[in-house]
Amino acid sequence: MFVILLAVGLAGLLIAFLFDLDGDLDHDGPQLANMKVIAAFLAAFGGFGQLARYAGFGIVGAAGYGVLAGLCFGALMVWMLRVISRQQSTSHVQTADVFGRTGVVTVQVGPGLTAGEVVVNVGGNQQTFVARAGEPYAPAYPVGTRVILTTFIGDQVLVKPSIRVKENHRGS
Repeated sequence: MFVILLAVGLAGLLIAFLFDLDGDLDHDGPQLANMKVIAAFLAAFGGFGQLARYAGFGIVGAAGYGVLAGLCFGALMVWMLRVISRQQSTSHVQTADVFGRTGVVTVQVGPGLTAGEVVVNVGGNQQTFVARAGEPYAPAYPVGTRVILTTFIGDQVLVKPSIRVKENHRGS
């Protein structure tokens, strides 16, 4: 009986990890009623129960030993899944996370409304955006210029220089 539970638990763990049957790591983290946790419990219950039978315990003693081991391994699985869950990150950027941030021009923006490109650090990730000057008669912002992202229009950001851009005046 214990060997069957061990086999079922190991098969359940294999299936759960290969096919990610629990979508819980994408939301609130692992729960106790999780296929991976239940499979770990069954595998430990069966394996340690069988070891206890081999060591000379009766069926009740072996079952108690298996339950104790199953609870320990189930708790260990919950802990491991929570550690893994906390390591997940996303590259999805909310528009509110970008407003007012300082970025760096990587493809010249402007002159005027000519599109360019800026890179900004959001939540530890570098994000690249198509950018336009916030004013129709703005000078060109060359590569390396620090700019402030002011708003989104469609999938583009409007920028303004974080420091005054020097304009080349000739003559007068």
